[in-house]
Amino acid sequence: MTLTSYLARAHRFPVWVRDVGIGCAMLLATGIGAVLFGRIADHVPFLVSFDTFFYEKINLSAHPAWLDALVAPFNFNFLPWGGTFIPSFLYFVFTFGLIYIGIRYRKEFLWVCISLLLALTIDAILFKLTNTFAIRDRPFIHLPNQLSDSAKAIWRNWPTYPSGHVRDTALYSTVIAGYARELRWPFIIFTLWIMWTRIYLGAHYPTDVLAGWAIGYAAGVAILFLIKPLRTHFLQEREQRKQCTSVMPRV
Repeated sequence: MTLTSYLARAHRFPVWVRDVGIGCAMLLATGIGAVLFGRIADHVPFLVSFDTFFYEKINLSAHPAWLDALVAPFNFNFLPWGGTFIPSFLYFVFTFGLIYIGIRYRKEFLWVCISLLLALTIDAILFKLTNTFAIRDRPFIHLPNQLSDSAKAIWRNWPTYPSGHVRDTALYSTVIAGYARELRWPFIIFTLWIMWTRIYLGAHYPTDVLAGWAIGYAAGVAILFLIKPLRTHFLQEREQRKQCTSVMPRV
């Protein structure tokens, strides 16, 4: 089959079917890529040197009390009902995003909720996938650090790859910003802050953090490819039904 004939055949499919297919392909590629990168990160000299340099540079820097206090709320699950793999601060991101969408984009509220529910499901799958097939030791096991023994004891029970805090922040902020584009830059800055805190605290290698961002962002974009075309198709179908109903003669 030539490229021209392939493109001609592709145009026969509705746009929403094409976009849903792209979203599914992106999710598959994200899962495979996440596992592959996690398995090679400890065996590529450049990545090992990169991790060592930036981890020691950031984690071994000065830790003033005021900065530690500022970072603390973005670290552990401080809510008694905090999720098993979702950091507590993300519940506030959810709340802010839903309130903002509900006020500014009321018609999008249902679709944002559907997108976030799908994101929760995909997040759990990605967590299980990388935790099963891409195991890495925590950086404080091999590199100099400033962590307390109590912090080490807690983090040893959780996978280091990828950074769950960063993956979740990137995932959910990408989904919310997909419906409210003016939130993109605030969420980008917030995500960069979370990325820095994970290395500052000594919890993750820099590549864990970068991989968490890439995985979360890719999964968020894939979810938008899945949901927004379905939303558009649904709204168009509903509008067509209304028009057909309005022009039907009354008996």
